Amino acid sequence: MSNVFYSSGSVSLVSPTIELCEELSKKIKKDDITEVFSLGLLDPREKLWDFSNQGESYMIMIDGCPEVIFGVGVDSFIGNVGYLWMISSEKISEIPFRVLKYTRKMIAYFLTKYNSLENYIYLNNTKSLNWVKFAGAKIYPPQLMGPFDMPFCKFTFERSE
Repeated sequence: MSNVFYSSGSVSLVSPTIELCEELSKKIKKDDITEVFSLGLLDPREKLWDFSNQGESYMIMIDGCPEVIFGVGVDSFIGNVGYLWMISSEKISEIPFRVLKYTRKMIAYFLTKYNSLENYIYLNNTKSLNWVKFAGAKIYPPQLMGPFDMPFCKFTFERSE
């Protein structure tokens, strides 16, 4: 059973479980699959539970179904940088502002723990690029990355002092 951190109407924020990860893995957006595979030859449908256990992660449920998982991982505590990530189904397109509201609050929360948040998004993953733009990220020009030299844009969120 997952912990419920917040709930309002048909949307709730919960801790991921292996069962919820398995359910979400069956409906991950194609762009998210391409993005994760292009960076590291990993299929997120097979590794979602592993991703959720690296750092701190949360799941957004819509009408009782897992539709979004996101979190922050760290490579090192020396730099105090968190690596923000999100994987979702197409369902988030139906309620983008509600998802944005949740994730903005969580980004603010993560920035109380880290000086900055960053990661890379596949240039053609426009829904995810729009998500971080609307959430307030700085987006950098694309650079070729991964084993297939695909274009990725770095994004950052900085803690405001």
